[in-house]
Amino acid sequence: TQAVVGPDTNSAIARYHFTLGFWGANGITREDGFTTPDAAEAEVKRLSMRQTLHRFVLADASKADRVSRVTFADFDDATLVTSALPASSALLGCENVMVVDARRALPPSPLLAVERNCQFLQIPAHKRARMRNNT
Repeated sequence: TQAVVGPDTNSAIARYHFTLGFWGANGITREDGFTTPDAAEAEVKRLSMRQTLHRFVLADASKADRVSRVTFADFDDATLVTSALPASSALLGCENVMVVDARRALPPSPLLAVERNCQFLQIPAHKRARMRNNT
């Protein structure tokens, strides 16, 4: 996956605190959580998720109801954002799953895009203002 991993990465992540974070996953189930094939990458994801207030995992439908080798987070530890889920998926109806329309047009301004996405992700207005002020 060409992820940056190892002790230097782990110690660097431990020094920071994040308001909003996004991760990818190779497999997602309610029982096994969010999974990836590489143990070192799983450790980086696990550490960074621990340091993040609002956690989102972005994945396409092919990752649903599949398990990869290493769990990096429990299913309830993040919100899954996907463009679709199979009709038979055990993930359908879960409170922390957001199925979004990938064809939705982005606004012309990156700042406006962030604002709209924060509203869509239901991040309270006072936290959105703090995120804008920290940039």
